[in-house]
Amino acid sequence: MLTRNGCPYRCAHCVEPNAEGTSFAGRDTAAVVDEMEMLLAQGIHDLHTTDSEFILNIAGSKNLLREIVRRKDADHGSPLHQLRLWIYCQPAPFDEEFAELLAAAGCAGINFGADHVRHDLLDSWKVHRRGRRYYRQWTGWGT
Repeated sequence: MLTRNGCPYRCAHCVEPNAEGTSFAGRDTAAVVDEMEMLLAQGIHDLHTTDSEFILNIAGSKNLLREIVRRKDADHGSPLHQLRLWIYCQPAPFDEEFAELLAAAGCAGINFGADHVRHDLLDSWKVHRRGRRYYRQWTGWGT
């Protein structure tokens, strides 16, 4: 599932800003969830986001998850109850609310990038436009 295109970050290994633009261009939330429902109704229950990192536009990601949860709560027969969502993610800005929304929406798995555990990679790969890191080295959950 494509929820947005583009990325404002300048990670050395990534082509997305060059290929898809240097700002987030989100799809309409209702249209994305409509597409999910259509695929689920056809028996396709495992849906994976194709965003480079689902979490980078955290506000948009949370809004999408809230819409999934809202529709599930409103219709107990919704095909969204069969959703097994898979996402690509970085360890930041992952927070408790995001985790709760993922669980409520039906997230089945998260593919975390392994580059977040090495300072040398973070200094050159995971950077803002101005060349600064956009998160610190991960040292474990809750730290």
